[in-house]
Amino acid sequence: MPTALIGILSLAIGAGSAILQKRQADKIEDSQREQSAIQTAGEENKNRIARRNQVKRARIARARIAASADGSGVSGSSGEIGAQSALTSNFENSFAVQRQDKATSVGITGQQNRIASARSKSNSIQAWGNLFNQGLDFAEDEDLFK
Repeated sequence: MPTALIGILSLAIGAGSAILQKRQADKIEDSQREQSAIQTAGEENKNRIARRNQVKRARIARARIAASADGSGVSGSSGEIGAQSALTSNFENSFAVQRQDKATSVGITGQQNRIASARSKSNSIQAWGNLFNQGLDFAEDEDLFK
């Protein structure tokens, strides 16, 4: 009978270990999600600052083009309009690249969260599988299947 008691204790310890392992895996998953959220927020802040700076530079460039055209008496000329148009095109292209970078970052963050969740589930399944195998080994050692 002492062997049965040891086996039962072993299974209880195995179950406790599996539960603790699951809790720890959940904490890791939560930490990875928080890390991803912080990283995404930081990237969004950088993008906002970059956009503000681009808007500021574009306004300054437009004012310079207009002032130069006014100063030389060619205000409204095709050269001024072409320069303004090129500036607008470059500005819009820059915004498009930033939006694409943000979408990429959000996609990567989502995948990282899915990976963390899958790892957590995998670790939990493995822990319960190990516990089940311990129970089978104990039952086999005690000839409980006869």
